Amino acid sequence: MWTRILTAILTIVVVTGLAREAGAQYIYLDSNGNGVHDTGDRLNANGAATTVDLYLRTDQNRDGSPAVCDMSPDPLGINAYSFNLLAVGGTVAYSGFVNRQATMPNSSGELNPDGVRYKNGHYGIQYLPPGLFRLCTLTITGTSGTPRIDIVDLVSASTDFTGFGTQCPSRGFDNTYRLDGPNTQAFYGGPGDFTDWDGLGPGGGPNNPPAVTNPGNKTVNEFSTLTFTATATDPDVGQTITWSLTLGTPAANGATINPSTGAFTWTPSPAQANGVYPLTITATDNGSPPLSGSAAFTVTVGHVDSAPVIADPGNKTTDEQVNLAFTVTATDSDQPPQTITWSLLLGTPSATGATIQASTGAFNWTPSEAQGPGIYPLTIRAEDNATPPLSDNAAITITVNEVNSPPVLAPIGNKAVAAGSTLAFTATATDADIPANALCFSLDPGSPPGATMTCSTGAFMWTPSLGQIGSYVITVRVTDNGLPPLSDSETITVLVGQQQSGPTANAGGPYTGIVNSPVSFDGTGSSDPNGDPLTYAWSFGDGNTGTGATPMHTYTAPGNYNVVLRVTDPEGNYDEATTTVTILAEISTALVLRNGKSTINLGDDILKLGMEELEQPYENVLVGTLRLSTDFPNAGTVAECAADSKHTRIGDLDRNGIPDLELRFPIACIRDLFRNTPNNSTVNLILTGQFQTSSGMVPLRGMKVVTIKRGGGGSAPVLAYPNPFNPQGRLSFHTTRPGSASIQLFDLQGRLVRTLLPQQFLGAGAHEVAIDGLNDQGVRLSSGVYFYRVSTADGATEGSINVLK
Repeated sequence: MWTRILTAILTIVVVTGLAREAGAQYIYLDSNGNGVHDTGDRLNANGAATTVDLYLRTDQNRDGSPAVCDMSPDPLGINAYSFNLLAVGGTVAYSGFVNRQATMPNSSGELNPDGVRYKNGHYGIQYLPPGLFRLCTLTITGTSGTPRIDIVDLVSASTDFTGFGTQCPSRGFDNTYRLDGPNTQAFYGGPGDFTDWDGLGPGGGPNNPPAVTNPGNKTVNEFSTLTFTATATDPDVGQTITWSLTLGTPAANGATINPSTGAFTWTPSPAQANGVYPLTITATDNGSPPLSGSAAFTVTVGHVDSAPVIADPGNKTTDEQVNLAFTVTATDSDQPPQTITWSLLLGTPSATGATIQASTGAFNWTPSEAQGPGIYPLTIRAEDNATPPLSDNAAITITVNEVNSPPVLAPIGNKAVAAGSTLAFTATATDADIPANALCFSLDPGSPPGATMTCSTGAFMWTPSLGQIGSYVITVRVTDNGLPPLSDSETITVLVGQQQSGPTANAGGPYTGIVNSPVSFDGTGSSDPNGDPLTYAWSFGDGNTGTGATPMHTYTAPGNYNVVLRVTDPEGNYDEATTTVTILAEISTALVLRNGKSTINLGDDILKLGMEELEQPYENVLVGTLRLSTDFPNAGTVAECAADSKHTRIGDLDRNGIPDLELRFPIACIRDLFRNTPNNSTVNLILTGQFQTSSGMVPLRGMKVVTIKRGGGGSAPVLAYPNPFNPQGRLSFHTTRPGSASIQLFDLQGRLVRTLLPQQFLGAGAHEVAIDGLNDQGVRLSSGVYFYRVSTADGATEGSINVLK
């Protein structure tokens, strides 16, 4: 017997005097798995197995108050347990016993004779400290009547009392605490060691069907989701309910119910609108046999107008003065479909002139010359005819590309001039492009020796010699700097006659000056065949006149002025010569980087920038006024950077043979200037400042297109050789990946003079392009410095070359 076994393995403690009743330790059964005993702890319906855990609390009573050893200060530890169960009011089947205490591996024997009585227990050597113990697990199944399960002190035929082995002495003067009861009292001759226990209530008789709570009829609109959770009650405790759904006619296709939770969900489609749908919810238990309950209800589905949905046409690209046409479509899920009306909402800048056909969605727009280049946002709207009307929008952008238009040369007409006299006129032209392209005037090959035309002003000058008497055909051409460059021309005849005996005027020039600074004119090149003294009368082109061979004149406004010199001999014979003067509001300067590069790396320690110009000596630059800025939107956190006035020198930073003024700018300021500029962005680098002249301060301005790098990277190097070259050279470059490529050649004024490689696809690898020393019109380039730009999939590289004649 367990009592005898415990006595054998435990130390018997002899206590003098009469023992008091111990604190009321608590032993109980738990059938709902929450670890405590509550009203839910009962047997399931007969035939449904109930899993039961046996718990013992040694350190607390049921009310949570501390439980202590009443006989000595020893702790209420535990090293053994035994329990006796009794089915009352019916019969059960006991099975599946599992010991839960690993330190009590030894069984004291199981008693399971008749479906009423049950006894079991386990013991070990090691004491566990006082606490709550899940002792074991047992399966109990009702078989007849309405049985409940009591914990008793001892069932008949059992030799072990309900209790536990502990270090605390018991009333029996051993180390076994026994549950109070008639058998324990007979054994002790008085009350047991503890009294508090809870068993399991009865579970009932035969299985009963669950009762479903009718959810009531429902209403929902198409596209909306109807959800609710069905509920049911089952008088049989512990049974599991499974939910199912039966569809009526018409069928509520798509409706579902969660079999475990009873959660109902249905989102009716437009085709199910304006209908009433019968359904039945069924709840089935897992009793033996399984029984069901159900509830029938209806769902009324209403109609809701749906907005049309536009098939987004996507962003578009077109050329200026070219019609862009496409048709937008939309779908409407309403049955029957609604009528859709189309409209446009123009953004900023406005795509003025764009239209959309209200009934068909046909879009049309022919951008004007003034609208290219540009990016134009628009919103296309589709609106149905519901009440109220619903709509959908599609926002797109249309990119309008600039398309170059050729310039138009104003008529010139045939000319006549005497040998030894100067023929001068100024060609003019217009350009319809907005903004207008820069125009360059030139003479086609075959023009007589000595005839010249100024590119920027169209000023023609020729003084034929006595040996050039005759008739000459001259073609005057004007070329824009568009992509590609376009031109217009006129062929005229110039008749050169015999030399007259009058004087010959020579106005010199062309001249360049600055607003509010005197310009010196030189007419000393004028002559008289008889050596007579001449008088000089100047018309400066701004309404003012002057006299003398070398007058000075100050212009108050920038522009290009035609200057006329008349020289008269004592007999009254005279001649006139025309030249031009260009008055600048500011001195234009070219900006260069080291070795002709066009990349600023924000990871460098300092920025060195060179400025090249020929108008004023570099000593006149007021370095303290120099500021570097950009017009890139939201470029950084500062608007400009000042030059370091302590570190300037005259050198040749880009090694192009032209002296430049080398400037330094703190890299910290440059980083702030381009703080918000994305890596590899192409920006305009702008230098402003002032010269000190004898007449006051004159502004200067320079601009260079550069690429901003945030440390490392860059395009492949370009080799121009020989440099300088005459008459031909080559450009060698390497690409690391395939893509579009082009090469352009520009003069010092930034005008495009030659497209060496038209835009085309190049594979990765080494490439070489010839430079033949001609411009796009086939005219040989003048000696001087030119800039090239190589654009590939790796980026843009710029440099300079020297042309020698």
